[in-house]
Amino acid sequence: MDVEELADLSRVLIDRLVTTEAPPGVLEEVAGLVREATALLEQHVPDGPRNLYERFGDTDDYLDLFRLNPVIGKLNPVAPRFEIEVSRDGPGWNGTEVTARTNLGLLYEGPMGMVHGGIIASLFDQFLSIANIDNGFGAFTGTLTVRYRNPCPLGVDLRFQCRTDRVEGRKVFAVGELYAAETLVAEGEGVFIQPSPERLAAIVADSEAAQGPPGRQR
Repeated sequence: MDVEELADLSRVLIDRLVTTEAPPGVLEEVAGLVREATALLEQHVPDGPRNLYERFGDTDDYLDLFRLNPVIGKLNPVAPRFEIEVSRDGPGWNGTEVTARTNLGLLYEGPMGMVHGGIIASLFDQFLSIANIDNGFGAFTGTLTVRYRNPCPLGVDLRFQCRTDRVEGRKVFAVGELYAAETLVAEGEGVFIQPSPERLAAIVADSEAAQGPPGRQR
């Protein structure tokens, strides 16, 4: 058993939590088990930096790089699981296009039987950013526009296709589409801003100051 397997088990637990109609007695029994599991893990939470990106090494696997991410992190049970591939002969900048596949269940419902629009927007933000990163453009989201073309149903195979479109100075423009099977359900466009080295250093310094001394989060 490793953390990734445990995260997948936790995803199943969360799914059962939002779908169950168990009676109070069963819920109390489950609560006791969750308390016991939490106590076991608590014994192995190390003191250390709260910015867990500090522990990451170089990797070409974006699901590994962003493994704690709340949107796509494979070790974060609130995030859906994805398969990601990068093609080098697509329509994007330098021929690069990022394709991400998933299937979203009840946990991500908005309108009845459909994926929540905010979930779609956050996923566009992530995959447009990854397309930029793959082209060497580390940038912060400036604006994000999502056009919802059709309802996005739960429980079907979804496919994001995202790419860097163009660069104008420090502005990086990225576009993408979301398909449910072969139906276009949404289009996304983002304008991302590359910070100057001085601005990036200031952002990092402010973040470190806000976190305070390294220590355990509660």
